[in-house]
Amino acid sequence: MHRMVAERERLQDKYFYALKLFFDNEDFKSQSVFESFKILVEVRNAIVHNKPEVMVTDGAASKPNIDLKSYPKFIRQLKSKRIISEVDGTTSWIDLLQSEEVAAWSVKTMNDMIQLFMSALDDGEYKECFARYY
Repeated sequence: MHRMVAERERLQDKYFYALKLFFDNEDFKSQSVFESFKILVEVRNAIVHNKPEVMVTDGAASKPNIDLKSYPKFIRQLKSKRIISEVDGTTSWIDLLQSEEVAAWSVKTMNDMIQLFMSALDDGEYKECFARYY
């Protein structure tokens, strides 16, 4: 894990490594929470490394007419999970994320991921410590 941190590997790869060690297999990968977690990390990365979508020419801003396929993949994934209900083609992907449904999904995803992680731990001091601070 130290090497992964030093080499700045992706967050989901670090979780994958830890879960693989604790579960002693890769069965957790098939759980929907792990897929949701990967989507959540992609959303986070897109927000942090955001590139502008609105084009400004001659001082006038114009919104693009965006085909669903032109949105980031995670928007299509969230729409297929019914977390985002409507994509009208004129709304920025970042605006689509600003909803109670996406916020609730994000919190639930992290809670479920923490529970998955905790379920992989053997009973003992480490698990008790983790549970105490969570």
